[in-house]
Amino acid sequence: MTTDPMQPPASPAPIKAMNESLFNMWRCVVCIAHADGIVQPEERAYLEKIFQNLQRVHGMTPTQKVTLMADLETPQNLADLLPKVTEPQYRSQLLYFGSILAHADGTVTEDEEHVLDMLRAQQMEDIDADKLREEIRKDMEARRAELEKELEEIQRDSDGRSPVVRALSRILEKLGFND
Repeated sequence: MTTDPMQPPASPAPIKAMNESLFNMWRCVVCIAHADGIVQPEERAYLEKIFQNLQRVHGMTPTQKVTLMADLETPQNLADLLPKVTEPQYRSQLLYFGSILAHADGTVTEDEEHVLDMLRAQQMEDIDADKLREEIRKDMEARRAELEKELEEIQRDSDGRSPVVRALSRILEKLGFND
């Protein structure tokens, strides 16, 4: 198949529009920039670079960009925006990107630290400790069953060798060295 050099290259498939949870996460990050009352030039530069990437990579709409740029000029209420960050991965990314932003100018103010502490506490509240314990317990049981099965195989394949030699042979076999 030949291409006509006079024709522009085919454009890539359009990116779907940025979802509301991700959009509102970035609105919350902008709130962190306002925490100390001043959006420092380094913070503004960081955010504007992010906004360019959001357009290119995440399909940020022109309306969303206008909103974010307006948020840079006029502080919004973090408490109003935070519930709109509904997806867990964006909740955790909020703290990550908020911390980077707070450090962008080389100084984390007391007000910025207060907001970050509040976000950390919010994340801890969102953790279902019982569910987490149950997942860890199931994982440990599965791992224990794997180890017991492996031990049985080692004992079955012992051929009268010492346990140390059997274990080493097993390790070497797993590493691709056949005995």
